[in-house]
Amino acid sequence: MNELLIIEPMINNISTKSVLRVIDTSFQYYKFPVSTIAVIDDDVELDIDLTADNPVELDNISTRYTIPYKASPQGVPDPWYRLNTSYPSTWFTNGGAEIGGFTPLQFTGGNQVKPYTFTLTPDVIDTIRTRNKTIRFFIQMQSVPLDAALNTAIVMRLQRGNPEVWYGGTELGTLYTQTKGDYNAGIYAVLSMEYILDVNNISEYDVFTVEAQAGNPSFYSGDSTIWRIELIDIPENGVTGVISISDKTTLKLNDVIIIDGRE
Repeated sequence: MNELLIIEPMINNISTKSVLRVIDTSFQYYKFPVSTIAVIDDDVELDIDLTADNPVELDNISTRYTIPYKASPQGVPDPWYRLNTSYPSTWFTNGGAEIGGFTPLQFTGGNQVKPYTFTLTPDVIDTIRTRNKTIRFFIQMQSVPLDAALNTAIVMRLQRGNPEVWYGGTELGTLYTQTKGDYNAGIYAVLSMEYILDVNNISEYDVFTVEAQAGNPSFYSGDSTIWRIELIDIPENGVTGVISISDKTTLKLNDVIIIDGRE
């Protein structure tokens, strides 16, 4: 045995503080967030085709008109509006002056030039012409009579007016039904129509309005009454005007029955 060989054990103690010091020192050489440097090479050519097979075209026409809720006397949102009677009465004014006949449905939405209406502004006409399109309306109204026991006639019509152009009349189509009788549409009667504009028979500032009246005191529902305005392709078959109506409904134009919806 070599007495000159001495083996002495070595112990290294590494404390937590030492480790944290090392880590902290390491991060002193980094900077966050990481920044980038752009290197521009004039010889680089980017071959990028930004054209699309189907470019997106802006639509400044299509929209959806609705009937807003109003506040009831108790402050509760109320979707029900009074329909004017076809004869003079105080129903529509709720005890005020007597009036009767058609009144506009109180549609809101889009960019209305005149309240409750849709107007063919120069921008709208330009879109129709340049894109070779037309406009389709879908209009729907649901009503209910105050007295469900009565047979109540419900009438809705689409009107067009223009301060500078006379088309020979303002009526574009009138829908008629009854809650009972030959129509039997029920107390929650629905009147609806689809209408396509004839692009060869329109002018700037044509104003379209939806009006209604009832044979007895009645309401119409804001929840179920809508007016959709859509930019569409011109139909290949060339059909314009009223193209469809609700069931149990008669379509009239200038008091002439076009479609008889009686059972």
